[in-house]
Amino acid sequence: IGYLILGKVIEKISKMKYEAYVKANIFDPLGLCDIHQGKNLLVNKQEREVEYNSPYTTLSCYGSGQNVPWQYGGWNLEAMDAHGGWIATASDLTNLILAVDNYPSFPDILGSASIATMITPSVPNNAYAKGWSVNSFDNWWHTGSLDGTATFIARTSGGYTWAFLFNSRSNGSSNFYSALDALPWNCLASVSTFPSHNLFPPVSNPAMSSTIINQNSATITVNNFTGDGRIITATEASLPMAYPDDGVNYSPNANFGAGSKIGNNTFVVYNGNGNSVTITNLDPAKTYIIRGFEYNKNAATNNQIVYKYGCSAGMSLNTNPNGIDLAPLSAGIMVVPNPSNSEIKIAFGKRRNKADLKIIDMTGHLVLEEKNISDDHFTLDISHYAAGVYFIELNEAGKISRVKFLKD
Repeated sequence: IGYLILGKVIEKISKMKYEAYVKANIFDPLGLCDIHQGKNLLVNKQEREVEYNSPYTTLSCYGSGQNVPWQYGGWNLEAMDAHGGWIATASDLTNLILAVDNYPSFPDILGSASIATMITPSVPNNAYAKGWSVNSFDNWWHTGSLDGTATFIARTSGGYTWAFLFNSRSNGSSNFYSALDALPWNCLASVSTFPSHNLFPPVSNPAMSSTIINQNSATITVNNFTGDGRIITATEASLPMAYPDDGVNYSPNANFGAGSKIGNNTFVVYNGNGNSVTITNLDPAKTYIIRGFEYNKNAATNNQIVYKYGCSAGMSLNTNPNGIDLAPLSAGIMVVPNPSNSEIKIAFGKRRNKADLKIIDMTGHLVLEEKNISDDHFTLDISHYAAGVYFIELNEAGKISRVKFLKD
């Protein structure tokens, strides 16, 4: 409760929403793009967020009386904003710790006096300070455990920092947490020497804009460079986008489909340190998602490529001058109301075959999939969807049709 009150104090003083304040004043200046407020339901997970595993169910936090997976709606993560409502990558958590660790390796965002206050334990509990568990050896750490998660971050007196994140927990194992605590120390004990290079990625990814050349080509322009180079990828919007792998130098080709394929029909159309590429071989009947990824590759990284994954929201591209990317159904398809913020009714018309339905967001993430639909209409609750444009894709015996709807 104390941390929730603290979040409200931050909002009162800053006149900003808690999440917006923390991002603007702490995460953004540090280049931490992969820390977000978590969501209750699987349908609203972040694009690269894992799925959490737990064998248990409980009553829904929404008061529906239904039993739900404990990790998806069993507790209200969105109400926990300032006391455990964040999700993050291990890399960004490590960077955050380095910014407050009182070591000279990386600049701290807190002064020495503030850090001293932060790690001073309270009188009632000499093992807990201001958000950190502490001990007499000058180690700081914190654990986390909700259904479907087990986490452990630490800053040690020996100068080491780590973040371990798992998408499951013990579920009854008595030695799980002692083994989790021992894991990083065993890792350290098994290493005789550490390399001196730095495998942190650039601070941010580039901003992008597009210029349509004709119905089959468009020029992508990027700016706000922070790395030694960048790749630009393209994929059809109806497919989940794949991400590059650290250490891999991809071969580009501006002819869509001819460059390195990194998965899910995601192709590399540019790789270099310039600021534009003209992509060709585009289909005007399709919408594409374009992404830019900055990377570091220099002596500090031991000449290994290290990509920036966060801060890349993607850009939608359609070369049809009317923006129409829909193949019509033989019997028609209708979505009403459109836009909507609560529910939509999808009418398919008469069909000879059962069909499969997918709903995909503008980043290519699969939001919903229904198999073997035989009804001629379908009602969908979209109240928990994030605002934005979505695609409905219907596959009837190999004939694929799409339509857009807007969640406002």
